Amino acid sequence: MLISIVIPAFNEGKLLRHTVEPIQCAINDNSHRGYSWELIVCDNQSTDKTAEIETELGGRVVFESSLPISKARKSGASIANGHWLLFIDADTYPRPGLLAAMPDLIESGM
Repeated sequence: MLISIVIPAFNEGKLLRHTVEPIQCAINDNSHRGYSWELIVCDNQSTDKTAEIETELGGRVVFESSLPISKARKSGASIANGHWLLFIDADTYPRPGLLAAMPDLIESGM
């Protein structure tokens, strides 16, 4: 099963690594569960290096030319291939347990 993680981002170049790297570590730590993950960042008219940084980190980038954040979430979701979507804001510091809990929640039918 594929889980798509969508991160809407507007000028988050300074914070994006602090969000994406823990997500990537959590994905690696939970790879034994048999789930696949994809990471998508929707750049919402950033004027900094948000898109470049995400490309360096290996995620997919989609661009949304109009505000607000809801449109960025929708654009990210529109290219997602996952059976499940997880939205995480770019200025969030997710804990590793977040992704560990996802398969448990899915399997429980919640």
